[in-house]
Amino acid sequence: QQFGSLQDASVHQYKADHSQVTAEQTGEANSLLVEQGPGVNLSATLTQHGVGNRYALEQSGEGNTVDLGAHGDNNRAQVTQAGSYNELYFDQNGNDNLLVADQRGSDNRFDGSSNGSENLVSLDQGGAYNRAFAHQSGYLNTAEFVQSGGYNSAHVVQSGSLNQAVVNQAGYNHISNIGQFGTANVATAIQR
Repeated sequence: QQFGSLQDASVHQYKADHSQVTAEQTGEANSLLVEQGPGVNLSATLTQHGVGNRYALEQSGEGNTVDLGAHGDNNRAQVTQAGSYNELYFDQNGNDNLLVADQRGSDNRFDGSSNGSENLVSLDQGGAYNRAFAHQSGYLNTAEFVQSGGYNSAHVVQSGSLNQAVVNQAGYNHISNIGQFGTANVATAIQR
């Protein structure tokens, strides 16, 4: 569904059996590009409310799910999922927030939200059973995950401004929890 003006939605499905895309755009000059397939049982739910939001999504494999929501202006998201049964649920509330995600393997999951302005979340998960969560509130916060292997779990909560968090995990059974509250905090956790 599209309401408003200058909305752009492009959906391409190739050999994507039993797959679906649900999109809703309100406001002005929002755009989304979805490419699904080859694969089966792929699902994408995309919601954009505001002005100038941009989403690009590419999915292949089996049983992958994406649910993205933008409420504000000039939010960006670029998501690629391959493999099977990966899940991504993320909301952007505010302006100029950016999400870049890449999940491979099977049963990876990422949940989170950015609330405020100019927040960045970048995620790269590979392998199986990786879990990540990010919640940002404020402005100019940065959180980046890189997880590879199996059973990794990372949780980052940022509230305030100019906070940074980097989690880099490889191997098995790693857990990393980072909480940042205030201004200009820096945290780095690397486990191999």
